[in-house]
Amino acid sequence: MGVSNVKKALALTTPQPEVGEVLRVIDGDTIEAYLPGHGREHIRISSIDAPEIGQPFGAQSTQCLRDILREGPLGVKRRKTDQHGRLVADLFIGDERVDIAMVERGCAWWYSRYAPASLALATAHFMAKHEKRGLWADKKPMKPEQWRRQN
Repeated sequence: MGVSNVKKALALTTPQPEVGEVLRVIDGDTIEAYLPGHGREHIRISSIDAPEIGQPFGAQSTQCLRDILREGPLGVKRRKTDQHGRLVADLFIGDERVDIAMVERGCAWWYSRYAPASLALATAHFMAKHEKRGLWADKKPMKPEQWRRQN
């Protein structure tokens, strides 16, 4: 089976994203969206962790997500529901993954614990860090999980 046939087979077996409408951006990794057939959903973007509101770079991260989501229609691939009742999902704007865009711009951390095999996220993370983009301009940026424990 050639590469193009494998891609076609994967496209047929991989669920297509649901189309949704962004209602509001809550922070750099959480939105509220309307999903037809499901209604309003709080959605946590899988595979990233963004600075919290009140944490250094939190407001910039939130604005970064707003800017990315304005670029086109929202696609949502469901993964699970978290302990807070939020839908955890992969988000897309066209073919672009929102998690990768956030990490590339230095607006969020790659959450390696939940996406350890993601070469795309690892690459985006290390390039943003190396080029001191976004939160990486800070000499000692604090991971959101550490900030949450301290606050």
